[in-house]
Amino acid sequence: DNEKFTKELEKMIIYMFLLKTKKEIFVYPSKDKKINEAKLNGYGEDLCVYLFFVPQNSENLNDFCSSMEEEEKKLINFINS
Repeated sequence: DNEKFTKELEKMIIYMFLLKTKKEIFVYPSKDKKINEAKLNGYGEDLCVYLFFVPQNSENLNDFCSSMEEEEKKLINFINS
């Protein structure tokens, strides 16, 4: 799983360089609730890795959907900040 994450992150860095973007947010599913930010050395642009929390212990589908909606709101707020 860590190897897959690394390969996806490498692709994102290549796209940032080719498209000359100023800021990118890499959203990746996670069992943990945290946000990591990194600055690319030598390039100087911002790459933020947002680990999107996917609820693991929902009682039922409605509970899971409600939890996902909350996580989606957090992501939207993060993107807009």
